[in-house]
Amino acid sequence: MLFWAFLLSFCLTLPCWAADVAIEPSYIYDEILNSSNYKIVEYNYPAGSRELNIFGLQNMGQYNLNSVVAPDYNYLVYSEVYFYPDPRITASALYLIPLETGLSKREAILSVSTKDKIQKPLIETDYSNLYPFKFNTYTTIDWNKSSNKILFKEKLGQNYDQLYLTKLYLFDMTSEKLYDLNILRSKIIEYWAKQKIFLVDYKWDIAPLGFLANDESKIVSYAYGYYKNERKFLGTWLVNDKGTNAYLYSLDASKKLPISSNGTCLKFVPDMGDIYKKQREIDAKTKQRYIEPK
Repeated sequence: MLFWAFLLSFCLTLPCWAADVAIEPSYIYDEILNSSNYKIVEYNYPAGSRELNIFGLQNMGQYNLNSVVAPDYNYLVYSEVYFYPDPRITASALYLIPLETGLSKREAILSVSTKDKIQKPLIETDYSNLYPFKFNTYTTIDWNKSSNKILFKEKLGQNYDQLYLTKLYLFDMTSEKLYDLNILRSKIIEYWAKQKIFLVDYKWDIAPLGFLANDESKIVSYAYGYYKNERKFLGTWLVNDKGTNAYLYSLDASKKLPISSNGTCLKFVPDMGDIYKKQREIDAKTKQRYIEPK
């Protein structure tokens, strides 16, 4: 049971881990750590679809999730998510880890550990303003093509799973500045107020997609409202990467904009069913020693 508990926690925290040696020989463990069993895939595909999977966080206490590698393979960024049981608070932070040069792309990603992270987070929960049942997480949306800007979103809510607000930010690696892009939310509210629809009276949110492919100084986001369990499209919106201007692109949901997909991540390839079968075959051949009690 200890092995399976370890394996579960290991899988849920992929791909941020130390390449430690298994305590006991295990085909499953070896397969998971074998770099040939991973392929590198686009992270932001489909655009804006990546979210944090924090199922079981209450039991684990902390997850390290959604590692995204910059196009130049100098850094990866990932989310740390923490659950504090007494006040029932979910908090989060974004960290960078430098990647080792001289390795293959897969080996460079697999070799890192959270102990290698740059200790100062790009952003973290404001611990001076915590209150019981608060929910706050940060999720990377994508890097830009030049590997010097990281776009990410903040999810706010309560009871660790009831989301009610999404905010948008960008971190500039060159200037080491964090830009608040939430003029986007203000512009959406202003536009619909002019149409005599006051969003403060409704549940609504943004769904950021990523950098505009042909102009990465702009970020694309959808907006949706909810009324009587129906989702209403509130437009495709653009905001600049400094957070100084945002505007409506179209109210026609069928008018799509091209979105960049720059960052990459690892995808585990082998069929776990086959891996479990192989491990059972190995276990069946293992001789069990019986010691007769005296």
